[in-house]
Amino acid sequence: MILNGVRVVDRTTEIAGPYCTKLLADAGAEVVRVEPPGGDPLRRHLSGGLFEFLNQSKRSMSVDDRDLVERADVLVANQAVDTTDLWTRNPALVIVTVTPFGCEGPSPQAGAWASGWQGRMPQSRRSEPCAPQS
Repeated sequence: MILNGVRVVDRTTEIAGPYCTKLLADAGAEVVRVEPPGGDPLRRHLSGGLFEFLNQSKRSMSVDDRDLVERADVLVANQAVDTTDLWTRNPALVIVTVTPFGCEGPSPQAGAWASGWQGRMPQSRRSEPCAPQS
């Protein structure tokens, strides 16, 4: 598979981040999922197979992931991370952040459930699509 040998540390929760790392695992990456104490909130929010679907093909643990990050090729998180500390320990580490509202601004830690999006609709602006380059 295309990503055989790539080591990924998955610090994500909810849906978007785990889906990102599911795609990496499906392409052959070795994904280690590090859940926060108490587990991923998705385990409590929804029942059924969504959590299992998003996290198949991954190893999961709830530990301090410093040793894992030092040996990893990629770190995927859905919250801002201390890049200086991470790159000091592993200069080749690729860091991917998957956040619903970016890492800066008024809501960097906010979740993006449908009700959250609906509440923010009046604040969003519509822009015209980009014109094709000629």
